[in-house]
Amino acid sequence: MIEWACIACHEPQIGLGLQEPPANRLCHTCRAERDRPTLAQRLAGAGVPSAFRRHATREAWMEHFHRQTFNVGDWPGEGEKWLCLWGPTGTGKTSAATVLLAEHLARGGRGLWIDGMTLLDELAREMDVDGERTILPRLLRTPFLVLDEPFSGYLTDYAAGRMLLLIRRRDQDDARTIVTSQFDPEALLRLGASPKYPTGSLGAAVSRALSGRVVQIDGLDERLARAVGGDA
Repeated sequence: MIEWACIACHEPQIGLGLQEPPANRLCHTCRAERDRPTLAQRLAGAGVPSAFRRHATREAWMEHFHRQTFNVGDWPGEGEKWLCLWGPTGTGKTSAATVLLAEHLARGGRGLWIDGMTLLDELAREMDVDGERTILPRLLRTPFLVLDEPFSGYLTDYAAGRMLLLIRRRDQDDARTIVTSQFDPEALLRLGASPKYPTGSLGAAVSRALSGRVVQIDGLDERLARAVGGDA
């Protein structure tokens, strides 16, 4: 039996038989803590761009967007699975969604982040490449998903149908989903009812996206204000 002490926590350790202390002289608990990914690394792994990882706490969000409150509150509440954040560009919708994802990851959860244009590109390539699956299966399975502006680009009828598949399956599985939009809820509903989508797929997707908590995030376009003011 070999006795040794962890160099991080200084707790005594015992090596059974001829088991030598590890070369780094860290106990199992401290070694796991050292190797645990940082929150920034987990956000990167979830697909969050670096621009949104820089202020992924409520305090950083409030400082960056010059607000006194983070008006999304305590979502998700009991039984809540949908959150729609809407408002003008540059007001912090995507960053607010990222903060909520970061809080979920910090609690040990799993999640993904994807912007609408990337999703539409993935859905288009799904038709072009035989046998190659896109990111869609991962988006279906993840327990927490941020869909950033999924209804802003042009959707083919095929893409609208696949969007409905994604949103309907997540709705059926009670999976937490955040949708951001520059359109207000009434405009989203009008878009969903547009004759451009004769199958009604987009309307059904919009209906589910608006079925939970709907929060307006208003204010100045901080992105433009920083650009004009020379604050990079």
